Amino acid sequence: MLKRSTRKVPPLLRRDTQREAGAASVEFGLIAVLLVFLFAGLVDLALTLQMKRNLSDSVRAAARSGAQACIGSATCTAGNPQDADITAVEAVRSVLGSSAAEVSKIIIYQSATADLGVPALCLTTAAGGVNNTCNILRNPFAGATYSVPTFWPIATRVRNAANAEYMGIYVEYAYENPVSIYGSNRNLKSQSAFRLEPPATETAALVVLPDYPNVNDPVVWTYNPNWSPPAGYVPPANGDGGG
Repeated sequence: MLKRSTRKVPPLLRRDTQREAGAASVEFGLIAVLLVFLFAGLVDLALTLQMKRNLSDSVRAAARSGAQACIGSATCTAGNPQDADITAVEAVRSVLGSSAAEVSKIIIYQSATADLGVPALCLTTAAGGVNNTCNILRNPFAGATYSVPTFWPIATRVRNAANAEYMGIYVEYAYENPVSIYGSNRNLKSQSAFRLEPPATETAALVVLPDYPNVNDPVVWTYNPNWSPPAGYVPPANGDGGG
């Protein structure tokens, strides 16, 4: 049978043990603080990237909606001279949902550069836009209503097939991250541009074929005898209408 040792721990050894335990507690405290900051940083980054993605989705949806808003319309001013721009702005609101109130700026611009970028003057002006270049809305969803400026009128935008312009949407978003260890306020930005779709004079000749369930079903081509080519129209080189 084993007997319990009755030897006492020397005072010097006891003090060394206590000292090591205290040092371990301090080291754990330091590491714990670093782990908290690391975890908070990961959460911060994840939330920011998610918001950035949502913003990018809203901008693409807005540019696409605005570019397609005038398909089949000769003037694109039915009801309101800025209906197409309102369609684009509402697309931003629709995608962002309840967080759309934090949108600080929307620029609807004519993209004339290879990278489809925002004209520099549109980014710096304090006005509601730049003549024949862009329309600017500031804090559009902060109140119950908003209005779209007419510095770049819809009626002047070139939409024919030969040299259609590109409509761009640029959005700034005042993002407030709930994880505020690294600073909660950030100005997120995103932009997108789409080619303006053609007006009624060019879409009148387009034929939309129905969906056939079987590959052997016949396809019937139709022809609009009242259609006349718009200015600058060049027929396909193969002579078969491009089909």
